[in-house]
Amino acid sequence: LTGYAGEVGVSGNVVKVTYDYLRLRAAGSLKGKVIGKVYKNNELEYIGEANGWYHVRLPNGTEGWVSGKYSKKQ
Repeated sequence: LTGYAGEVGVSGNVVKVTYDYLRLRAAGSLKGKVIGKVYKNNELEYIGEANGWYHVRLPNGTEGWVSGKYSKKQ
């Protein structure tokens, strides 16, 4: 996965990216391996959260973590 520029239409909670872009990480920390990027205003399916990070799923099924500091649960 190199980058995701779209939106996901899901019922339920979503996480919206509020910064220009975020690295999608394999774990909920800065030490987590970078597995992709998501971009401002992307809406990602919310799975859970821990320690200021959101666990999300992209429309293609890829799961990862984004910083809660630069994204907002809706």
